[in-house]
Amino acid sequence: MLLIDDLQMERDILPLFNFTHQEQSEDALRRLFDERPPTPAAVAERQAILQAFLRNWAVLADFSYSVLYFRGAQSFMHEVQSGRLQLANGAKARLQFFFSEEKRHQIQSQVVQLVIFLERLQTHYLTRLNPADFPSAFRAELTAATAFLSVFNLGAQTAAVRENAFTTSHILQTTNAVQKLTAEETAAFWSFLFRFEAYWSVAKGVVQHQLCFAQFDAQQFVIEDLYHPLVPQAVRNSFQLRPGENVLLLTGPNMAGKSTFLKALSLCVYLAHLGLGVPATACTLP
Repeated sequence: MLLIDDLQMERDILPLFNFTHQEQSEDALRRLFDERPPTPAAVAERQAILQAFLRNWAVLADFSYSVLYFRGAQSFMHEVQSGRLQLANGAKARLQFFFSEEKRHQIQSQVVQLVIFLERLQTHYLTRLNPADFPSAFRAELTAATAFLSVFNLGAQTAAVRENAFTTSHILQTTNAVQKLTAEETAAFWSFLFRFEAYWSVAKGVVQHQLCFAQFDAQQFVIEDLYHPLVPQAVRNSFQLRPGENVLLLTGPNMAGKSTFLKALSLCVYLAHLGLGVPATACTLP
């Protein structure tokens, strides 16, 4: 059992990495901090994913979207796939809307939010990434998400929105595209999006706080320029245990920073084993 209560991960450390836009992505971010990778290979994979985000930072630095449109998109897809919203085809749909202008405006608003939200993800971010930078498992999820978005013909749909020419036909095309997707495909897309945003949020924390990624070596425990990220203008310290050493006596007067140093060291070790960035310029540890 890990005794990490003194690190105040939830209260103090998570906010340093939390740049998410909504609750479901924040939950995915929290899982990155709560669920330790079970093997060294899994730790390395997390590091590789984050490093891939950083290699694509020119694309991802301004990652953002309208939360209102996100909620509208998620709600519309759920209503269609759950059967709560059913539209007739062709002339019948036009007749439905003819007798209920309010309903047409309501559904059109939801569909437009869906189209604009998905088109931004597609054209601004996902299709501009270099898939080869990512580990194979994450790359496969990225490819699946891109294929999911391609179902919607978002370029033509968005052009119609911008030209104020979004008609009943466009509504039906989008609705039919949603209906053709399985619930599993949709759930997988949202799950990927939330984890994608969680990794992006950690990567932004790495950039903002100038963190590094640890290397692992059973014979070395060396950390250079270690600091606690919550201390303003922190004094950086370096730390080393030589092979065969496993005890260090830390001395100093009251208020010299012993407790802060120990918390910084513990935080560095814990974040390293999560596969996340650590507050140092270099870090090698067992």
